[in-house]
Amino acid sequence: MKRNMILVSLLFISLISFGQRYIASGTFEPNDLGLGIRLDYKFNRGVKVHYHRNDLFSNMGIYTGIGCGKYNSTEEGQYRYFKYSAGITKYAPWSKGNFVSTFGAGINFHNYGKITEGLKRPSKISLFPVSLEANVGIIIYSLNIGISQDLIKRESILIIGMFF
Repeated sequence: MKRNMILVSLLFISLISFGQRYIASGTFEPNDLGLGIRLDYKFNRGVKVHYHRNDLFSNMGIYTGIGCGKYNSTEEGQYRYFKYSAGITKYAPWSKGNFVSTFGAGINFHNYGKITEGLKRPSKISLFPVSLEANVGIIIYSLNIGISQDLIKRESILIIGMFF
Protein backbone atom coordinates (compact mmCIF):
# COMPACT_ATOMS: atom_id res chain seq x y z
CA MET A 1 0.00 0.00 0.00
CA LYS A 2 2.87 2.41 0.76
CA ARG A 3 4.41 1.62 -2.61
CA ASN A 4 1.16 2.52 -4.40
CA MET A 5 0.96 5.79 -2.49
CA ILE A 6 4.53 6.72 -3.43
CA LEU A 7 4.01 5.90 -7.12
CA VAL A 8 0.81 7.94 -7.37
CA SER A 9 2.46 10.83 -5.48
CA LEU A 10 5.28 10.88 -8.01
CA LEU A 11 2.72 10.85 -10.84
CA PHE A 12 0.91 13.87 -9.36
CA ILE A 13 4.16 15.80 -8.88
CA SER A 14 5.20 15.12 -12.47
CA LEU A 15 1.81 16.22 -13.85
CA ILE A 16 2.06 19.57 -12.10
CA SER A 17 5.30 20.35 -13.91
CA PHE A 18 3.70 19.94 -17.38
CA GLY A 19 1.66 23.10 -17.34
CA GLN A 20 -0.77 25.39 -15.63
CA ARG A 21 -4.40 24.98 -14.62
CA TYR A 22 -3.73 22.44 -11.88
CA ILE A 23 -4.68 22.47 -8.25
CA ALA A 24 -2.50 20.26 -6.07
CA SER A 25 -4.07 19.64 -2.67
CA GLY A 26 -3.57 17.70 0.50
CA THR A 27 -6.61 16.03 2.05
CA PHE A 28 -7.46 15.18 5.65
CA GLU A 29 -10.28 12.97 6.95
CA PRO A 30 -11.05 13.78 10.59
CA ASN A 31 -13.12 10.60 11.15
CA ASP A 32 -10.14 8.28 10.85
CA LEU A 33 -7.15 10.64 10.63
CA GLY A 34 -6.77 9.69 6.96
CA LEU A 35 -4.37 11.60 4.72
CA GLY A 36 -4.24 11.89 0.96
CA ILE A 37 -3.53 13.98 -2.10
CA ARG A 38 -5.77 15.33 -4.82
CA LEU A 39 -5.06 16.82 -8.23
CA ASP A 40 -7.58 18.99 -10.10
CA TYR A 41 -7.20 19.83 -13.79
CA LYS A 42 -9.10 22.71 -15.39
CA PHE A 43 -10.02 22.39 -19.07
CA ASN A 44 -9.01 25.08 -21.56
CA ARG A 45 -5.54 26.08 -20.40
CA GLY A 46 -5.68 29.44 -22.17
CA VAL A 47 -8.38 30.83 -19.87
CA LYS A 48 -7.48 31.99 -16.38
CA VAL A 49 -9.63 30.54 -13.63
CA HIS A 50 -10.63 33.95 -12.24
CA TYR A 51 -12.30 35.25 -15.42
CA HIS A 52 -15.71 34.48 -16.92
CA ARG A 53 -16.04 32.82 -20.28
CA ASN A 54 -19.18 31.53 -21.97
CA ASP A 55 -18.13 28.13 -23.29
CA LEU A 56 -18.89 25.16 -21.09
CA PHE A 57 -15.49 23.51 -20.89
CA SER A 58 -13.52 26.62 -19.90
CA ASN A 59 -15.28 26.53 -16.53
CA MET A 60 -15.16 22.75 -16.02
CA GLY A 61 -12.49 20.38 -14.83
CA ILE A 62 -11.77 16.91 -13.51
CA TYR A 63 -10.09 15.69 -10.36
CA THR A 64 -8.50 12.55 -9.04
CA GLY A 65 -7.16 11.67 -5.64
CA ILE A 66 -5.90 8.98 -3.34
CA GLY A 67 -5.98 8.61 0.42
CA CYS A 68 -5.46 6.13 3.19
CA GLY A 69 -6.48 5.87 6.81
CA LYS A 70 -7.37 3.54 9.64
CA TYR A 71 -10.75 3.24 11.27
CA ASN A 72 -10.53 2.48 14.96
CA SER A 73 -13.74 1.71 16.85
CA THR A 74 -14.31 -0.43 19.93
CA GLU A 75 -17.65 -1.54 18.48
CA GLU A 76 -16.61 -2.33 14.90
CA GLY A 77 -12.90 -2.98 15.38
CA GLN A 78 -9.99 -1.70 13.29
CA TYR A 79 -9.47 -1.75 9.56
CA ARG A 80 -7.24 0.13 7.16
CA TYR A 81 -8.39 1.43 3.82
CA PHE A 82 -6.95 2.86 0.62
CA LYS A 83 -9.25 5.11 -1.39
CA TYR A 84 -9.18 6.28 -5.02
CA SER A 85 -11.50 9.09 -6.10
CA ALA A 86 -12.35 10.81 -9.36
CA GLY A 87 -14.94 13.34 -10.47
CA ILE A 88 -15.85 16.58 -12.21
CA THR A 89 -15.66 20.18 -10.99
CA LYS A 90 -17.50 23.34 -12.04
CA TYR A 91 -15.65 26.65 -11.54
CA ALA A 92 -17.80 29.73 -10.94
CA PRO A 93 -15.75 32.98 -10.92
CA TRP A 94 -17.17 35.82 -8.85
CA SER A 95 -18.06 39.01 -10.71
CA LYS A 96 -15.61 41.07 -8.63
CA GLY A 97 -12.28 40.12 -7.20
CA ASN A 98 -10.00 37.11 -7.47
CA PHE A 99 -12.36 34.54 -5.98
CA VAL A 100 -13.75 31.39 -7.59
CA SER A 101 -16.36 29.03 -6.16
CA THR A 102 -16.00 25.35 -7.02
CA PHE A 103 -18.69 22.67 -7.04
CA GLY A 104 -18.09 19.02 -7.84
CA ALA A 105 -19.27 15.45 -7.71
CA GLY A 106 -17.41 12.19 -7.96
CA ILE A 107 -17.09 8.53 -7.18
CA ASN A 108 -14.84 6.78 -4.65
CA PHE A 109 -13.37 3.29 -4.78
CA HIS A 110 -12.35 1.84 -1.42
CA ASN A 111 -9.93 -1.02 -0.80
CA TYR A 112 -10.06 -2.37 2.75
CA GLY A 113 -7.24 -4.23 4.42
CA LYS A 114 -7.33 -6.76 7.24
CA ILE A 115 -10.23 -6.25 9.61
CA THR A 116 -9.72 -6.78 13.34
CA GLU A 117 -13.23 -7.36 14.59
CA GLY A 118 -14.68 -5.55 17.56
CA LEU A 119 -17.86 -6.23 19.51
CA LYS A 120 -20.01 -6.25 16.38
CA ARG A 121 -19.36 -6.75 12.68
CA PRO A 122 -18.97 -3.61 10.53
CA SER A 123 -22.06 -2.77 8.49
CA LYS A 124 -22.26 -3.67 4.81
CA ILE A 125 -22.54 0.03 3.92
CA SER A 126 -19.31 0.92 5.71
CA LEU A 127 -17.40 -1.81 3.84
CA PHE A 128 -19.02 -1.36 0.42
CA PRO A 129 -16.21 -0.61 -2.08
CA VAL A 130 -17.95 2.19 -4.05
CA SER A 131 -19.44 5.47 -2.83
CA LEU A 132 -20.44 8.91 -4.12
CA GLU A 133 -19.18 12.30 -3.01
CA ALA A 134 -20.08 15.97 -3.42
CA ASN A 135 -17.65 18.80 -2.82
CA VAL A 136 -17.57 22.58 -2.60
CA GLY A 137 -14.73 25.02 -2.25
CA ILE A 138 -13.29 28.42 -2.93
CA ILE A 139 -10.13 29.57 -4.68
CA ILE A 140 -8.76 32.79 -3.18
CA TYR A 141 -6.05 34.06 -5.56
CA SER A 142 -4.00 30.80 -5.64
CA LEU A 143 -5.18 29.15 -2.40
CA ASN A 144 -7.79 26.39 -2.73
CA ILE A 145 -9.90 25.50 0.33
CA GLY A 146 -12.71 22.98 0.15
CA ILE A 147 -14.70 20.25 1.79
CA SER A 148 -15.92 16.99 0.32
CA GLN A 149 -18.73 14.89 1.76
CA ASP A 150 -19.12 11.18 1.07
CA LEU A 151 -22.87 10.83 0.60
CA ILE A 152 -23.08 7.11 1.40
CA LYS A 153 -20.49 6.63 4.15
CA ARG A 154 -21.10 10.08 5.71
CA GLU A 155 -17.44 11.04 5.89
CA SER A 156 -16.05 14.54 5.46
CA ILE A 157 -12.74 15.40 3.81
CA LEU A 158 -10.95 18.73 4.23
CA ILE A 159 -9.06 19.92 1.12
CA ILE A 160 -6.29 22.55 1.12
CA GLY A 161 -4.07 23.22 -1.87
CA MET A 162 -2.51 25.63 -4.34
CA PHE A 163 -3.61 26.61 -7.84
CA PHE A 164 -0.82 26.54 -10.44
